[in-house]
Order: sequence, then C-alpha cells, then structure tokens
Amino acid sequence: MEKLVSKAHRPSRIVENGVSLHTRGPDAGGFFVQQGLAFGHRRLSILDLSPNSQQPMIDSELGLGIVFNGCIYNFREMRREL
Repeated sequence: MEKLVSKAHRPSRIVENGVSLHTRGPDAGGFFVQQGLAFGHRRLSILDLSPNSQQPMIDSELGLGIVFNGCIYNFREMRREL
C-alpha cells in the first residue's frame, strides 16, 4: 500500500497518515525519518508472515531505509540462487 503525502515532510504527518491507513495494512507498520526525508509503511502479511519482512527495512550502519510495494512471485527460485 502506498500513499504519497507531501514533499515537505513532518514526522507527525507521516505518523498520522500511517494511522489512517491501518485498516489497509493492519499487521504491522513503521516509519523512517532522516535529514529531509520521511516515509511510513503499513503491512498486510500474506506470504511471508515472519517479522523479517517488516518495513521500512533500515540499515542503521549505512543510515539507509527502503520500503517496497509489491509482491515477488518467484521468491522461492530467487532464495535458492541467493
């Protein structure tokens, strides 16, 4: 589920919008805020029910975060290759 809010971020606005999307992604949610950028994510768990797929996915060492909107249907084949 994606929803673009605005160019000028306010962390409180990202949280408010995340709460408003709760029914469309009731299984989990998270936020990432850093130097002029903020995004949130709501999760509807369908295939991977583990907490390893929580978003945003954050690498604190590098200071990077991503969100992913979609489904990787060939994940089993990709997992074998990795």
